Amino acid sequence: KGEDRQALVPGDRKASELWKRITSRDPDEKMPPPDSNHRLTPGQIEVLGQWIDQGAEYEGHWAFQALKAAQGASIDSLIRARLDGTGLRPAPPANRATLLRRITQDLTGLPPTPEELDAFLGDHKPDAYERVVDRLLRSPAAAERLAVDWLDGARYADTNGYSIDDHRDMWIWRDWVLNAFLTNKRFDEFTVEQIAGDLLPGATEQQRVATGFLRNSMNTHEGGTIPEEYRVTYNVDKVDTVATVFMGLTMKCAQCHDHKYDPISQKEFYQFYAFFNQSSEPGSGATNANTGPLIEAGSAICPPERVKRDAAVRIAELKRLRAVPPARIAAQRDRWETEQLASLGLLKSGGAVAKKLVLFPQDQPSWIWSAADKTAESVEFERRFNLEAIPAEARLWVTCDNACEVEINGRSIGSSDDWTRPKVFEARGLKVGDNTIAVRATNIGASPAGLLLSLAMRAANGEEWHVVTDKKWQARLPVAGAAGTNWEPAAELAKHGGGAWGTLYVKKPSDAGPDALHQALGMAKPDRTTEHWATINTAFAEMQPAFKTLTNQLDLEEKILRKAADTGRTTVMVMDYKPRKTHILTRGAYDQPGAEVSAGTPSTLPPLGAGGTPNGKRTRLDLAHWLVDPDHPLTSRVIVNRYWQMLFETGLVKTAEDFGTQGEFPSHPELLD
Repeated sequence: KGEDRQALVPGDRKASELWKRITSRDPDEKMPPPDSNHRLTPGQIEVLGQWIDQGAEYEGHWAFQALKAAQGASIDSLIRARLDGTGLRPAPPANRATLLRRITQDLTGLPPTPEELDAFLGDHKPDAYERVVDRLLRSPAAAERLAVDWLDGARYADTNGYSIDDHRDMWIWRDWVLNAFLTNKRFDEFTVEQIAGDLLPGATEQQRVATGFLRNSMNTHEGGTIPEEYRVTYNVDKVDTVATVFMGLTMKCAQCHDHKYDPISQKEFYQFYAFFNQSSEPGSGATNANTGPLIEAGSAICPPERVKRDAAVRIAELKRLRAVPPARIAAQRDRWETEQLASLGLLKSGGAVAKKLVLFPQDQPSWIWSAADKTAESVEFERRFNLEAIPAEARLWVTCDNACEVEINGRSIGSSDDWTRPKVFEARGLKVGDNTIAVRATNIGASPAGLLLSLAMRAANGEEWHVVTDKKWQARLPVAGAAGTNWEPAAELAKHGGGAWGTLYVKKPSDAGPDALHQALGMAKPDRTTEHWATINTAFAEMQPAFKTLTNQLDLEEKILRKAADTGRTTVMVMDYKPRKTHILTRGAYDQPGAEVSAGTPSTLPPLGAGGTPNGKRTRLDLAHWLVDPDHPLTSRVIVNRYWQMLFETGLVKTAEDFGTQGEFPSHPELLD
């Protein structure tokens, strides 16, 4: 409406600016503009003229109008009407297996299990399909599928966003959402608790947790942050999220100026903003942590009592499997025990066997390399050993913490200056009888790496031996004729890296007595105690992936049991004890406040109901009740459309997040309402 021009003069097309524009030949006046490439046909122009002559009556935008109960707007009737209009007939009914697959994937996002399919195909009662739907709707999988869409709309994340994007914990709120769907919480309660659960009379812990919906904004803690700037940013995000998720409105477009397309003024934007401007949320948070206000709370779907009960059941079953493992794993463990016993017996045999294992003969068993030998000077190590036969192959691994040269029987076989990995030499020059390995090392005590020697040999008959010595392991070996030793060696046979060499590790047992594994293996199975089985299973698990899985599962369950009573810290909304004034921000700038406004809602929509604080101030609780008021034209339409979109990929309104004038008109408004 201009100074002397009116867009529409009901009953008089010639006096209406609309008619003048659509019939003008002046390109500067013509509507639509010529450069828009849109044209009204003569017929369309005449329809508009007749409409003006008849009174120019019109309704506001469909989404802002009250809900209308339509008669006979069932899905079947609408589909049949569409088919009749195109001359098509309905497809034949799907078979039962197809029906189950469709409904299961629709409601849970998963295919049915073979057991579920068999049960359904075998159920010939008339209500079999309805009972399947009920079962699926009560399932955790359906709750998860419904929750995912909500979490996406609520911008759920366990990181803070922005450039650092460090960790925070919002999973307690996530579990609240999942539990709400799992327990079929009423939608009005679902909405009110997320917008204003902390303001409900006698608010419970979980109602306060629900307000995490409003705290899913990105948060910053970067240096140089201006707290007020980001506090405003977080509140703008809350306005945008609530308006989009619950009302399908692009309200954020009115942050800097009046909305260009929808009936939302900048003043109304900041009136809506005022609902969220009273929280005590700071503008800058902590590194790798949640930004306050915080509360200690537990998971709604995993209460400690249930976690403890379920974990105890699983632990008992895993312990049973470890004590009496499945046949396949038990057979593997029996073979492993036989190998262990054989290798232990090999070490306890006489001197001939000791020579065969290529040990370093000395007068008495002693440390091959020990901390006492540590020195910062260059030093030469020389060790002698006896061979009964020349090996078919022999390799020597040497690692020292600086540099070293290696000789066998006085002949150099190479040098190494790489302390990060072993240097492998071909052990040339070995002979029957006495042999000598000499290592000249530089500054061997400069780091705790020390010296490691590893000599591996394979005889012509295929037998493999691998002796490892190293200061860290404090490895020492008894040799032929050594008597009076007060300890027993233990051995653990394995393959290294898929290579060809078997490996023999020898370690000193505890001072308490014989090696625990050796002692446990030496016991007859019926006589083994729980401690014996634990020792054996632990050693076995290090070598057998199948059994190790059981051990890992048991460790996890025991950890869950220990943590069952733990709570987490989650971010929530808390009303600031000191009321904060809200201003229209010029061009949306945090430091350019204009006129003061109070909390309110867009005038296009129904007014707020009775409520407010004793001093007349409107709160988030008033906003929450307004959103779920039966007279609100947007909330129910938007939410129903969201789940149409989830199930059918396209909602009745294609623009699920824009029910404004730039959004799509619903394909079936009577069905949506």
